[in-house]
Amino acid sequence: MKKLLRKSMQFLATFGIVVTATAANSTCLLFAHQPEMPEGYKSLRKF
Repeated sequence: MKKLLRKSMQFLATFGIVVTATAANSTCLLFAHQPEMPEGYKSLRKF
C-alpha cells in the first residue's frame, strides 16, 4: 500500500511540474484575461 501511495505522489508531483511549465510558456486563449505570474514561474520559461 505504501508503494502505491508513493508512486501516486511521485506522479502527481511530476504532473504538477509539467502543467506549470506548460502554463509558463503559453498565453491565455481569451484575449481579455492574462493573469499575472508569480516570480517562481520565471525559472520555468523557455524564452
